[in-house]
Amino acid sequence: MSTKSSSSPNNAKAPKTFQEAYGVLQANAEALRSQREPDLDGLLTLVQQSMVAYEVCKEKIESVEKALAATLAEAEDDASEPSE
Repeated sequence: MSTKSSSSPNNAKAPKTFQEAYGVLQANAEALRSQREPDLDGLLTLVQQSMVAYEVCKEKIESVEKALAATLAEAEDDASEPSE
């Protein structure tokens, strides 16, 4: 009985974009839903991959929220200035 160390998430390419990370989350969720019996050997890998993908998604969403807030604040400042 040998274990495959090459299948660890550290060796897998980490997602860089929101779309890639979201795709990882969707694929892992589908893999879990479609299992007839729990694959405990692969569960840790799926969880680790999903946590990395979740962090990428979270960071991207937070970046967009900050950019939108800054843009809206700037637009409000421009609107509140008296026009000549």
